[in-house]
Amino acid sequence: MSATFDVTTEPWIPVRRSTGETAVLSLTDVLGQAHDLDEIADTSAMVEYGLYRLLTVFLMDALRPADDRALQQLRAAGRFDMDAIGNYISTCRAEGTTFDIFDTERPFLQSPPQAAWDGVRKPVGFIDYTIPTGGNHVHFDHRDAAETALSYAQAAQRLPAVQLFCTAAVQGYPSTINGAPPYYVLVRGINLFETLVLSLVSAQAVQPAKLDQPPVWWRTDGQIEPKAPVVQTSWLHGALFPARRLRLIPDDGLVREMYFAQGLNFDKVAQAWTDPHVAYGYDEKRGRYNWKPNGSKALWRNIGMLTMRDQLPQILRQLKSRPGASDYVRLQVYGVETNQASYLDSRRYDLELPEAIVGDPEAAQMAMDAVSLAEEVAALLVRTLRWRGRSDLDRPIADAARQQFYDNCENRFWQYLRRLAAEPDLPADAWFEEVNEAARQTLDLAIESMQLRGVDLMHLQKNARKLYAALGRIRRELAEQVIE
Repeated sequence: MSATFDVTTEPWIPVRRSTGETAVLSLTDVLGQAHDLDEIADTSAMVEYGLYRLLTVFLMDALRPADDRALQQLRAAGRFDMDAIGNYISTCRAEGTTFDIFDTERPFLQSPPQAAWDGVRKPVGFIDYTIPTGGNHVHFDHRDAAETALSYAQAAQRLPAVQLFCTAAVQGYPSTINGAPPYYVLVRGINLFETLVLSLVSAQAVQPAKLDQPPVWWRTDGQIEPKAPVVQTSWLHGALFPARRLRLIPDDGLVREMYFAQGLNFDKVAQAWTDPHVAYGYDEKRGRYNWKPNGSKALWRNIGMLTMRDQLPQILRQLKSRPGASDYVRLQVYGVETNQASYLDSRRYDLELPEAIVGDPEAAQMAMDAVSLAEEVAALLVRTLRWRGRSDLDRPIADAARQQFYDNCENRFWQYLRRLAAEPDLPADAWFEEVNEAARQTLDLAIESMQLRGVDLMHLQKNARKLYAALGRIRRELAEQVIE
């Protein structure tokens, strides 16, 4: 008998219950129990967000909230209408849709067999982006993509992630509909049900884009022509845009190989699709751009993307327009830093932002000004520690100190935002005092670690006095601003 694995009935989605216990459930069980579950929980940030994304798209197609009022009513119900979801699954099946990842004609989230495009079989490990590839990776991670075998559940878990986090590669492989993977933002609710509802947008909100023309991927024939250009798509199709063509090959209870090739190539110049989970900025050089991870600039230093109203992800912007605001907005932010076809780092951030900061122009500007001040002082600190003018000797010391300074500032920054929301009359120099203390602590530790003597110590102390003078100047300028 051929292998089968129906995602609506087979357990494959890892969850954490409100008690802290973990479980693996089918898609319908996750939705039916969402009000009693805490969150999706996987060790891979990419797999975890991919599952959130799949459930979001599934719910959008099944429930089709017409407008913001419909979303509010959905949230007020406290749980999903499983009769409506059951009817949706039945409708899909009647159309010929299959939720079986091994169906021979329409495998779920994959492409049907096509000899001209399937080509050579590849190891299934290539859809697990957490497994590094290349000549030197064995020094750090001994897993090998070519030797990887996945259970049916593990293979299914990676199907959404492979489309959301793929990068442009050699031989013309396209990247995601968002280009290189951006930061994806979710608003966290009191349980999984609320998190999923807060991740939805209404049919009205996606306009002028179409909601379902073309329809969601599993309601099409699934055929993906390698590198076929696409200049416009619907919300439902774009949310899991097939940038990769693949088909899993079952092998005695495991998946060891697959067919894997280029997928559709979205024309990003057209900018015809907006991701509701992604923050967007604009400048004259790049035009509209989405917020991407950058290892040299920590998330908190891009706070404008989560506070400035014209940059907020759509799901965060629509939350601000609804009644019943709370003191804090809890966010889950998923980021994968890439360099061309290489994956450098992936992580999930759990943030708690004061409601008063998000979307308020004045408060958001104060938060960004706080970041600018920290960056100004960081530059002064680096200049201080490069006292010999020798990049080969000074740069490693200065770079390490800068990172230590930013790490020190980050903890202080989140506390500062809380104070900023709670104290409308917070003194203008309140953040400066935090930055000033962090800079002095960092400099003291750097000097102590170097154990300098004689002339070198004298030169460094001279530079330190210049840093203290510059900090004093900044304090005076802030005081003058208050007087004005």
